[in-house]
Amino acid sequence: MTRQAVLAVANVQHRKSLRARVQPGCTTKRYEIDLVPGTKSCVTRQWPLSRDQVKAIDDFFESRRQAGQVRESKSPHSAPTFCVKKPQGGWRIVHAYNKLNDATTPAQTPIPRKDVIIDDQEHHLQCS
Repeated sequence: MTRQAVLAVANVQHRKSLRARVQPGCTTKRYEIDLVPGTKSCVTRQWPLSRDQVKAIDDFFESRRQAGQVRESKSPHSAPTFCVKKPQGGWRIVHAYNKLNDATTPAQTPIPRKDVIIDDQEHHLQCS
């Protein structure tokens, strides 16, 4: 699998708060990006990286691929990936989704906040 193919798959997998909650072994989940009408695809070329960054990105995605957390992408979209040095050492993998974000249709139904859901449950009876 090429590095570019693996990079296209990643959607900020390294951030625990944004990881998809899917049953182990379930690979049927597919995601779609709704674009503004008239937009074909968003392709941004990868800019040059240092050898340290390329190695960090390759190692990161190879470990995720072996763990079954990423797979080869079939998406027509691509975004540059780069690294930011962490204060404790090591690299943080970052994706520049600026162009894709600009072409994405905003969600029609916003995701409710946790405190709103809890407040709405105040007068409900829960049986377990």
